[in-house]
Amino acid sequence: MVADLTCGPFPGPGSSSERRISMNPIHEFIHRDDDHVEDAFQRFKKAHSKNYRDKATHEKRKHNFRHNLRLVPFGS
Repeated sequence: MVADLTCGPFPGPGSSSERRISMNPIHEFIHRDDDHVEDAFQRFKKAHSKNYRDKATHEKRKHNFRHNLRLVPFGS
């Protein structure tokens, strides 16, 4: 099988909020805007049937999710 090596637009497919995450992760800190993180985390929890036992665990998992968003290329 031959891989398709054609170039596409940067940063690739996905919503504008996902592009903002991958292109400018400091935006949420400067503007105190993390709605995109909450939306993505809610979609993740629903897709993977995640429920956390208490608020502290939920916040810890969301914090880890927030940082992992910056490491995962969207559209792959």
